Amino acid sequence: MDFNYQYAESTVRPPEIETNANAVYLRKSYEQITRGEGEEQVTYWTYQEAKLTQQEFSEYITMITAENAIKGQNDSANISSLVSGQSTNEFYQLAIMEAIADLYEAMTLGS
Repeated sequence: MDFNYQYAESTVRPPEIETNANAVYLRKSYEQITRGEGEEQVTYWTYQEAKLTQQEFSEYITMITAENAIKGQNDSANISSLVSGQSTNEFYQLAIMEAIADLYEAMTLGS
């Protein structure tokens, strides 16, 4: 995923990931700079910041988790956990489909 990073600055160092009800902010490439002279010096943090929706962030986390599982130190255990997660999803899909079939059957028998 490619994000639209913009340069930003603050007098306090913000966290790398910050969430609120509407958005998630990803930040990187922090640099500390000082502006002003003498006693009027102010320290700033400059960084790059991308704003994502909660949905985009969720998709990003899923992608990163999968990549880390494949590239991880304990590859066999990580890949196994991904496969078991897939199996769980397939189980839920099958259960939902069976429940829909049962409902359909109950509706047709009741008519």
